Amino acid sequence: MSYERNWAPDWKKELKRYLVNLKKTLNLKVVNFYQICKVSIKNKKKHHCIPQKKKTEKQYISERRHKEGFNESSNTNHPSSITYLSDAIGLNPENEFAYLNRGDAYYSLRQYKKAIEDYSKTIELDPENDTVCSNRGLTYSVLEQYEKAVSDYNKAIELAPEDTYNYVYLSRINIITGNYDSALAVITRALYLPINTETEALALYIECVVKKLLGKDTSLSEREFSKIIKNDFTIWWDFSKLDSWLKNADIDDETKALIKEKSNLLATHLG
Repeated sequence: MSYERNWAPDWKKELKRYLVNLKKTLNLKVVNFYQICKVSIKNKKKHHCIPQKKKTEKQYISERRHKEGFNESSNTNHPSSITYLSDAIGLNPENEFAYLNRGDAYYSLRQYKKAIEDYSKTIELDPENDTVCSNRGLTYSVLEQYEKAVSDYNKAIELAPEDTYNYVYLSRINIITGNYDSALAVITRALYLPINTETEALALYIECVVKKLLGKDTSLSEREFSKIIKNDFTIWWDFSKLDSWLKNADIDDETKALIKEKSNLLATHLG
């Protein structure tokens, strides 16, 4: 069996430079103003010719505060970002992206409960926002509330089935909770979708691990993993959850050795 993939396009260069500092501190999907623009266009198409209400002065000021807050987060100045974003929310309580970005700032400061509150408010305002479902799922995972995390990741996949990021993180939770068959089913789906190099490397790593746990042949997965690991790419990945699970997992030494070997290889690409 061979995987046929269409390579996903990279972020625009200028946007990637703008977000790189934030991505180093967050393991989150970042909603930026380019994405907000796309959402606005999609919503306009959905509502066709329904006339848009003129923005109030408070809404304009809220948008400026929001942009200032986002800029502060991109420079890893998260306390200042929270101040700006709180102002934006105070001026316009319907600004769902301000809640989302403030939730990201709280997450980076490890104030996870506050992050979840903001993510939940974003979902209340925009139930079809797959990014916030993914970010709240990650936050629940950090708090080891895995049932809620699985629910959020499944919702994110339902809303954006082409986003392979969510499959990788859902599979990791399934491994930690002992649902190996589910982990394999989810990661197999990801590998048949358009996927970029770094996410494919993570997916093949998960596939190697879960196939070994299930006593299945890992030869093809290991060859694919060995091939892609030679490429030049950077991942943003937290090994701590799997490392903690591995210490207490009731599995044989050969399986543990394989998982440690693949983890060490993947860790050479950490940003």
